[in-house]
Amino acid sequence: MKKILYLIVLVICIGIYIGIYFFYIPILAESTFEQKRESLEIDIKKQIKEAWGSDIALLYFKDYGGAKYLRMDMDAVHLIDNRQDSNMPPYGLAWKLFPNGRYGNSVRTAFESLRPGNFRDLYDLYYIQNRPWIGTYIAPDQDLYTIKVFNYYPVFVGYKTENISLRNYRPSLDDCCIDAKKYIQEEDKDNRMYYKPQNEERVNKIFNLRNDYYYFQFRSFIETNTPNSYTDEFDFASFNFHNHDKFRFPTGNLSWIYNGFYKVYYLTQRSGTMYLSFNDTKYNQELNSYISDKRGICNIVFLIFIIISAIPVIIVHKKTSVKKESVEKPSDTVLSIYEKVVDLSNPERFIKPYQPDKLEKANRIYSNALNNKDNIDILEKLLEEAKAL
Repeated sequence: MKKILYLIVLVICIGIYIGIYFFYIPILAESTFEQKRESLEIDIKKQIKEAWGSDIALLYFKDYGGAKYLRMDMDAVHLIDNRQDSNMPPYGLAWKLFPNGRYGNSVRTAFESLRPGNFRDLYDLYYIQNRPWIGTYIAPDQDLYTIKVFNYYPVFVGYKTENISLRNYRPSLDDCCIDAKKYIQEEDKDNRMYYKPQNEERVNKIFNLRNDYYYFQFRSFIETNTPNSYTDEFDFASFNFHNHDKFRFPTGNLSWIYNGFYKVYYLTQRSGTMYLSFNDTKYNQELNSYISDKRGICNIVFLIFIIISAIPVIIVHKKTSVKKESVEKPSDTVLSIYEKVVDLSNPERFIKPYQPDKLEKANRIYSNALNNKDNIDILEKLLEEAKAL
């Protein structure tokens, strides 16, 4: 009966172990780490909101210096700039007239972003080969946690025709670029409200906000919004240069800053998107590690329980074995020893002749034998004493 009860208890414990090991621990782990994930998401979003403050956009500039300039062929520039809508599209003209590698794709993008006639007031135009500065503008896209990133950089510096006679007094190319940057920072109504000298530090702070599971990751705008091939059917003749579909044609917007002497053309392009990303790899690693640790503890507890449960069974088994051994000794053997002890220790044997010492021992042995006639262990000891009388 006890064995059956023990087996029932053991089966129940194994069932509990399986339930904890395969079901409870994974559910507990998922619940624990889901709470952690939600807490960290709330925390990182709170930090981002605080970092933005009351601003809706941020603009900063990085100076590089050491700009290089290439003088452009004005005949080619004017040929492209004087095109008619029915002529070859600006991209095709720029491709033919400005070989790839000399000026870069930004030149083609610049020409295709403008309607004809925007270069006709220039007598000299220089392509900026090494940029003296780059502006970075960021603003929320769908929300504060998805941020669109734009870059501003100068592409051309052109000198105006009406001042050709004052060529010796015109500002240097570097000065033109510096003045253009200052104008964007201080006077341009579309940009000045977003610029502050400390904005670079603030932008870096936003993009470097992170915790165990969340961080900002960059996705290139070109990779995610690749324009259709230029060989696709496209009506270049009726193409509106000032209002085109950015997903059908190269992205970018060319603007310019000017005074009586020069025009500085700068390109604004969306470089990509910074989005709040979740670190799935670390989440899964910590989740699996947590499950592994808890299962290890579960295994140890179950093993200890098995050992503790087995001790009473072993003790009972030993006692049963001892009793069995006692029972296995034949009853006639016990009776035979008893008779020998009683016979050898019979007090009457020591009265005639009278032997007081042996009589006293005999009385004790005889009395013990009568009281333990079924105990083989005591009878065997008494037999040895009786034989010594």
